[in-house]
Amino acid sequence: MLGRAYAVTSSPSAASLTPMADQGHLREALQWSRSTRINAVSVAVSAVCIGAPLLVAAKVGHANAGYAVALGAMLADRGTPLLGSLREQLKSSAKSLAPLLLSSIIAIAIAGHGIATEIALVGLISLSAAIGSASKTAATTAARFNPLLLIIAGLVENTSSRTGTLVLVLGGALLPTFAQLLARPLLLRALRSDPTPLEIDAAAAPIPATIRLSQKLRSLSAWDYPIRLAACLSAGIVLIRVWPGHRMDWVLLTVILTIRRQTEVLPVRVTQRALGTVAGVLIAELIMTFARVGLVVLVIIVALGALRPITKNRNYLLYSAVMTPLILLIVDRGGHSDSSVLADRLIATLIGAALVIAANLISPKLMRSSA
Repeated sequence: MLGRAYAVTSSPSAASLTPMADQGHLREALQWSRSTRINAVSVAVSAVCIGAPLLVAAKVGHANAGYAVALGAMLADRGTPLLGSLREQLKSSAKSLAPLLLSSIIAIAIAGHGIATEIALVGLISLSAAIGSASKTAATTAARFNPLLLIIAGLVENTSSRTGTLVLVLGGALLPTFAQLLARPLLLRALRSDPTPLEIDAAAAPIPATIRLSQKLRSLSAWDYPIRLAACLSAGIVLIRVWPGHRMDWVLLTVILTIRRQTEVLPVRVTQRALGTVAGVLIAELIMTFARVGLVVLVIIVALGALRPITKNRNYLLYSAVMTPLILLIVDRGGHSDSSVLADRLIATLIGAALVIAANLISPKLMRSSA
């Protein structure tokens, strides 16, 4: 299967589409963006909100609870500071937390039903993608909701106390908001000392009254993205069923994170995700092999948490290389995963990238024939 994943991008007919054949493509994938200023407060907030729950939980003898809280903080933290009035900050936080809360409720409702759960995931994620075509706001919300639903559903499936775990995750999701509110004076001081604007998630604009979802969905082009997404996810479900126990769930996550609404055969984001995950898995392998002391693992997790906001808006390849070991360490509770598990996740990532490329190749031809 690894060979098949590479075959999509290494065939002679697709040579011009591979990053090695297109130096501009590779250069863009490696480019370090300087359009936003790195804010020290955001770096500190990310590190503290992930590290503090782990340290406190380890001290009181409930390490697993700490990892659940840290996961919630990681999923909710946008890596950008909240400014404006208290009302505006709370409103922005509520909009950010809403997809996590909704995905958690849905995950509890559909989890534990085998193939029916997997079909429901594909259907709900595809429906979310279709609704996202209504406006930029809807698209942004769907882009946050879809990976959260997949991650939370996987978490719920693999825990004995679903409600208790989700309470801890949602509790952790509140930490970044409280931390940023407490750090607000420092952020305002930074703005006064440096006029360069901070990178801040803009408040979602209301959906214009002239845009109606029903009108959007009457266009065949509006269904291109949901169809490509559903096809790739369905293929991933088949792989999960064919090779149980081989972490093919990472195929689904890779598809959701790399497929774009605009059809592009080999998006830079796919290249960045694949290369970043390869590096991240290798980093995770080194950490889980040599970091035998719990305190060392905690320090590494805090360091990776600090790197999140630094790499997020600068380079998605480096962001993937940071997030991959961070997710593995938190989800695996700092344990020592077998090297075969890490290899499975790496292969699954490459397969997911190959599925996205294949869908992007086939979709324009189908759309032209249906027009």
